[in-house]
Order: sequence, then C-alpha cells, then structure tokens
Amino acid sequence: MMYPWQQAWWNIWQQRRQHVPHALLWYGMAGIGKSEFIRQVAHSALCEQPQPDGHACQQCTACTWLQAGNHPDLRHILPQSQDSTSVIPKLRLEQILALHDFLQLTPHRHLRVIVIQP
Repeated sequence: MMYPWQQAWWNIWQQRRQHVPHALLWYGMAGIGKSEFIRQVAHSALCEQPQPDGHACQQCTACTWLQAGNHPDLRHILPQSQDSTSVIPKLRLEQILALHDFLQLTPHRHLRVIVIQP
C-alpha cells in the first residue's frame, strides 16, 4: 500500500531507478509508512518485470520469492535486543558483520538489497 504523501518520492524513485546509488537512506517521523514504502521500493528493485508504474509484478520468480519471504538477494536487519537503559532499539555488531558473506556473493539476479531498521 502506498500512501498519497509518498507518491512524490515514488516518482523520484522511478525516475532514478536505472541509476541507483550504492545506498539509499530514508528517514522521518514514526508512523508515516516508511517501512511499507521501503518494502515497495525493495520489491520494485528486485522484480524482474516491473509494471509500467514501477510496482512489482507479483508474478515473476523474484516476486514469488519475495512473497514467500525468502528472496536470496534481500536481507532485513532488525534490532535483536534492547537494553533496559535505552528506549531506542539497537543493532548488534554481529548483525552487521554477518552481512560480509552475503556481500561477497554474486547476486542471484541483478542486485542485492539490504534493509536496516531502524
């Protein structure tokens, strides 16, 4: 689902999708739909046959993998623990270091996507 206030950013993504930099950073207030927007971007980037509007086709092999939650070129890094002295979830160093092997492999398709939250 794309929210109306995200359409301008989606259009920018579509204009630049052929020249994607090595990293993208999205930030903003909590509760505005960043996670869903990033999911849409990741699926669009990994889809083998994007629709004319840029959204994932939901039918190709990559989309099937994405729907099953096991695309080999997509990794989600989420906080594993939160210490009792902080209200901000923290990523563990081991989580980031574990990406080393993933980044050394050739992508199964054309690119790799890593989503690090928060």
